Amino acid sequence: MLWHLELFTWNFGLWHLELFTGNFGLWHLELLTGISDAQPRRMHDLADLLRRRLEIIADHAWRDRDAAAHLDALRQVSEDIAAWHDQHRGTLPARLEHFLTGCSYDKALAFVEAAAADTK
Repeated sequence: MLWHLELFTWNFGLWHLELFTGNFGLWHLELLTGISDAQPRRMHDLADLLRRRLEIIADHAWRDRDAAAHLDALRQVSEDIAAWHDQHRGTLPARLEHFLTGCSYDKALAFVEAAAADTK
């Protein structure tokens, strides 16, 4: 059996491990603590959408004044987040993918912010 192991890190603290075996093909494991160096701009866009969602939720005066418009804005930003996720699906760190798939948007924002802080 042929084994070949590669272990390397990208920016933002993303650990990437590839294990090649002669009998089993490619095994791929990512130990995800961050995002790749190709992703900062799009992660910034995601963070903006996630923060916008929190701002809308926190705007109780708007909700009390015009509940329908408030709900429409919340629906729109949620659709924008889902569209962003669909556009980038399969290229995201597994933890972030998990958070977005489960609509755990606060956790997704914390993940993106922590990854961005790791680069500073």
